[in-house]
Amino acid sequence: MLVDGWNNSEGEFCLEVTNLSPNAVTEISNTGIEIFPNPTTGEIRLTNVQADAVQVYDNTGWLVKTVAQPGNSLDLSSMPAGLYLLKITESGEVYSARVVKE
Repeated sequence: MLVDGWNNSEGEFCLEVTNLSPNAVTEISNTGIEIFPNPTTGEIRLTNVQADAVQVYDNTGWLVKTVAQPGNSLDLSSMPAGLYLLKITESGEVYSARVVKE
């Protein structure tokens, strides 16, 4: 990349571009994993999965909660209403799901 004249600078610069494609994350719709109730007012149940961890992201992408070994339930009662993305890790595999908190 050649920059000439911007902020009185010129020279050669290296620009590194990284592709952050989410190929390693699987939507739960094809896995048999179930999350209910959805929408929820508080606790959700996870079935057909033995999660090692669950990460909860808000609609802006911020990590708002992490639960190690959540068992078969996850308490969202302290979270404000909104749309959340769950990243569920099980035996090295990562699955994603959307949950609406009312």
